[in-house]
Amino acid sequence: MSKDSLYSPQSSKLYKKDGSIAYIEDMYNEIKMHINETKHIIKASMGQYGGQYSGAATITPDDGHIFVGVRIVTDAALTCNGNVSGITNITFEAGSVFEGRFTEITIVSGTIIAYQGLDEE
Repeated sequence: MSKDSLYSPQSSKLYKKDGSIAYIEDMYNEIKMHINETKHIIKASMGQYGGQYSGAATITPDDGHIFVGVRIVTDAALTCNGNVSGITNITFEAGSVFEGRFTEITIVSGTIIAYQGLDEE
């Protein structure tokens, strides 16, 4: 008896766009991988990989991490090194939030919270 004869379209048998058949239980590991990737994204966006609260200083993320978001606590002038160019001694108002991938942040004045994410690149 073939595996195909054990399933009905109403159970775990899926028809792909290319006409082939897939089974949910065979796709479990792939689905689990995508769920874990989504969890990492959510954790990074929520600051669950930690962060640093700092006034005037140059800060860097922990080993294996990168800063992925910045929240301005009090008006702050910053220089950020990363994938967003042009943030050189720019003043941000308290309450501002921005995202990017930063390897170093120099806080000229004010205070910030810099959130960490995994450096997977």
